[in-house]
Amino acid sequence: MIVATWALWPSKARSLVGKYSCKYPYGVETVELKTDGRFSQTIAVSGRPVLTNSGEWTEVNGDIVLHDGFAIDDGFGSPVTIPRRMTWQMQIASSFRSPRFIVNEDLGYTFDKP
Repeated sequence: MIVATWALWPSKARSLVGKYSCKYPYGVETVELKTDGRFSQTIAVSGRPVLTNSGEWTEVNGDIVLHDGFAIDDGFGSPVTIPRRMTWQMQIASSFRSPRFIVNEDLGYTFDKP
């Protein structure tokens, strides 16, 4: 029996800098957090053109916040028809000391460093 243990990631914003990806059944989303507080986002959904976006990110009380990020998943495991910009807040968690951002805990979607 394997048990996944999640812990709040006690982080400083600089330790979160890097490239993360989230795999969905219909595609892949990549977010790169940069040292200047900006992020770039790439969304590749099967059968659609690749979508790119950028904005600002912050770390607030153990959460990562993407300002003007695109939301691609409808919360039920399907891609939205038209992505919308939003302030996107995700819990920062760790598994074996590597930070990850929880997108949808029920469906198991997380942003992980490759």
